[in-house]
Amino acid sequence: MKIIYYEKDKSWQPYMGLKFQQFLEGNSVPPQSVTINGNDIENEDYIQYDQPDQLIIAWLLASMHPTILTQMVGLDSSTAIWVKLQTYRTFHKFEQG
Repeated sequence: MKIIYYEKDKSWQPYMGLKFQQFLEGNSVPPQSVTINGNDIENEDYIQYDQPDQLIIAWLLASMHPTILTQMVGLDSSTAIWVKLQTYRTFHKFEQG
């Protein structure tokens, strides 16, 4: 398994046409619920957002080395995982000099 790096590994590029980038960057995350007539109801837009986000999470996690995978425990969105990966990568670049 390998980490998918945004700049180095270009295998992700065909998927960007599927608008995966909006998930990784956290653009347009709808609220989980909306209030109508004083009642909170599940937001259909969020459901439409969450389903592909869960697929992206699975794809990201499946592509990681087990030692990095353990660093992703508790993260619940592809954006959170992507940010953590970028932080992890930056830290190790700094560490290596």
